Order: sequence, then C-alpha cells, then structure tokens
Amino acid sequence: MSAVPVVYAMVFHALYGQPPGKMAVKVKVVNLSENPIPFTQAVIRSLPQLVPVFMSSSLLISEISPAPYDAASKLLVTVATLVSILYFIWGVTDIVVCLVSDKIRALYDLIAGTVVVRTDADPVSVTSL
Repeated sequence: MSAVPVVYAMVFHALYGQPPGKMAVKVKVVNLSENPIPFTQAVIRSLPQLVPVFMSSSLLISEISPAPYDAASKLLVTVATLVSILYFIWGVTDIVVCLVSDKIRALYDLIAGTVVVRTDADPVSVTSL
C-alpha cells in the first residue's frame, strides 16, 4: 500500500478542488462557504486514507525485523491491531454518518468542513443539497 494515491488526491483537491475522477463525473470538493478548499483542509480530509498506509508499513517492518518475536515487533503488531480495530470503527461510523447526514457527507467531510458539489448543475446552495 502506498501513500502516493492519497497525496495525489490531496494535491488535486487543494489545487483544483477535484482530481481527474471527480472532474469526469463533474463534482468537486468545496468548503461550506462554497469556496475552494485550502491545502490544510485537503490534508485534514485525506488523513483517514493514510491510516491503512501506516498500518501496512508497520506490519511490513515487523515482518522483516531480524528477531520477529522481540519486544519492538510485538509492540508494532499490537499497535497495528489496535489501529485496525479503530479504522474498522471509523469505517462503520463513516457509513452511519453518510446515511443520516442530510447532505450525504462523509465523516472526513464533517471534520474537514467540506462538501462535494456538482459542477455541471446550476449553482445550488450547499444548504439545499
């Protein structure tokens, strides 16, 4: 697992409000004032996607360490397991938030203060979505 796709999407969201996939389906990410998001909001919005990257990296390090049963390896596996459980809880919570949100916003959109809007429709207020 690589951080490249996450960083790629983060940069495109910050620069253009949308990576090529969102451009193709004519949607973009804006803040609640319907303005382009700054880089900091793009980073906050993308942070949850980096968790699996860090998890897989820590597990890989624990697998290639010279003594697989030393204390550091056990700690890495324990941390990776805890992060996996927390990431699962995050995913379930994200689905619930999407289902109950009136604007169908994901949890990371709520945290980052962003919303996805259509670019091909008439200008519509974020509050009416």
